[in-house]
Amino acid sequence: MGSEAGRARTREGNFAVLLMVLSALLFSAMQLMIKRTNLDGSFPLMEQVFFRNLLSVPVVWVLLRRKGIAPFGNAAAQPYLFGRSVAGFLGIVTFFYATNHARIADANILNKLSPIVVTVLAAVFLHERVTRVQCVSLAVSFLGAWLVCGPALDSDPLAMLAALVSAAFSGVAYTFVSVLKKRADPLVVILHFSVLSVLCAVPGMISGFVTPTAGQLFRLLLISTFGSLGQVTLTYAYKLAPASEISLYNYSGIVWSALLGWLFLGETLPGSTVLGALFVIGAALIPFFHARKTAA
Repeated sequence: MGSEAGRARTREGNFAVLLMVLSALLFSAMQLMIKRTNLDGSFPLMEQVFFRNLLSVPVVWVLLRRKGIAPFGNAAAQPYLFGRSVAGFLGIVTFFYATNHARIADANILNKLSPIVVTVLAAVFLHERVTRVQCVSLAVSFLGAWLVCGPALDSDPLAMLAALVSAAFSGVAYTFVSVLKKRADPLVVILHFSVLSVLCAVPGMISGFVTPTAGQLFRLLLISTFGSLGQVTLTYAYKLAPASEISLYNYSGIVWSALLGWLFLGETLPGSTVLGALFVIGAALIPFFHARKTAA
């Protein structure tokens, strides 16, 4: 029975890693659509933020009603749900600003500092044990992420600051997601965050509303689609495994963004990016091989 439980945990952990990598890809695709919606720099930020969660609200609502679950969770979970939703909304606003005003890879590398925040907060508030192997892996991941963008970050400084702030808010939000693992259904977490984000974006969107072209509307819907799917995979990843074990795989988004920027925006892919990608992949393999060695 013990070995079966161990294998089940291993399968869940592996699936959580897969979900985390898929989430990173989806969010990178969303980032590409943000950039392509605002190529001339004139499309309103809050209008993009509004569309980010628009599709997920009705879809998740229907799924929760079919499962017979209260859409917004129980009273005891509300402080954590609001903490996750507010931090997530602020993280989206700052990340969208950074993406609109900086190279994709530059914005992503700074935003992907959030796993470091997650690991630290998980250790402090969730009492999750952070091993030396995980510390080494996080350090190698950060080095790889830095190399992906190159040693010189030459984007707009304000946009870089926004990306750093978004990383902090994202780290707080993901920590709340971990706290909510046993307090609320993942779909409740997603709906709560989506509804709050849509409602908070409305005032800013109305004040500066711009009628999108057909192409912009299509990309806005893709922002919503990629963002919603990324949110679902991310939430379930944190439900299946401890934050300190899987958050580092979020760094794979650096590689995805660099590749998408190169393919669709003409952003160059220098040797430092390739080297950084190898560091990121190597960092992901460190705990994997350590776990296999320990289990042997």
